[in-house]
Amino acid sequence: MKYIHIAVYPEENKDFTILPFIGSTIRGAFGVSLKSIVCINPSYECKDCFCADKCIYFKFFETPNKTPNYRFDIELNQKNFNFGLFLFNDGIYHYPYVLAAINKMLIDIGIGPSRCKFSINKIRVNGKNIIQNGDFDISKIEPYEFDLMSIVSENYNMAIEIDESFKICDRTIDEISNNKLIILDEPCENKNDRQQKKNCKKIKLKFLTPLRIKQNNCLVRDMIDLDKLLQAIYFRICEIEGKERQHLNYKPHYKILSNNIKFEDYSRYSNRQHTKMLFGGLVGYIEIDDLDNASYNLFKSLEIIGIGKSTAFGLGKIYVECL
Repeated sequence: MKYIHIAVYPEENKDFTILPFIGSTIRGAFGVSLKSIVCINPSYECKDCFCADKCIYFKFFETPNKTPNYRFDIELNQKNFNFGLFLFNDGIYHYPYVLAAINKMLIDIGIGPSRCKFSINKIRVNGKNIIQNGDFDISKIEPYEFDLMSIVSENYNMAIEIDESFKICDRTIDEISNNKLIILDEPCENKNDRQQKKNCKKIKLKFLTPLRIKQNNCLVRDMIDLDKLLQAIYFRICEIEGKERQHLNYKPHYKILSNNIKFEDYSRYSNRQHTKMLFGGLVGYIEIDDLDNASYNLFKSLEIIGIGKSTAFGLGKIYVECL
């Protein structure tokens, strides 16, 4: 998987009211701006457009049955209007248009019904500030690349970490989170037993934006089945990597210590689709002990790829905290 992370820091606008969930507001405004930049169809209609197969707007907004190659990165109840955007695989090649659309959205078009405009303090791409003397400098942008399919391989003995620039890094077990691992005190029978105990981790799985996901054909509204969540993560990785869906080749190992999971409802009317859109899902946390290494890596990958429905709006943002 190749990917880019764009972090946007607008100046404060006291006339703008920040809603508890800003993902739909940002995505809607971004779509309007992006289409105004890239559309070359005189009719301005996407249906039967002669350029649809090459249009970034069409790929981002008019292909609902495909896995999105981007997702907005926000949190609930933000105190500011900062936001991020991940671009995946072929989405990264359109980043100049994406940056232009973000710039036009904030400075020229405005956000929300009142079209509030924002000056831009800074924009970082993979951790590097690209605004120099008021202009964009994109000469040093390089996408990150990581093989997510490898993290559940029997031969993969590393644990992944994600640095401040959102780069996925390999780490040995002992290096993770300043050795915040649960090393059991009981004597080990053999080398394999020692290795299994060394791989045990204690984490808090934080649901920072609503996780909207189905299990057994029903929207989950209370505690989620972690085995099925891990399988859903691997399905998403397969889709992002352009592979056929595969089932996990191992049995996850963990112990749930506690949880504070609840369902919160959010909704917004979509002017483009002329319908009410639902963004409710699971928020809160789950504390987990004795977590195997492959499952840790799958959970950790969510900090980049997200999970569940409407990840493009910013839903399904999950963070792993080592305890």
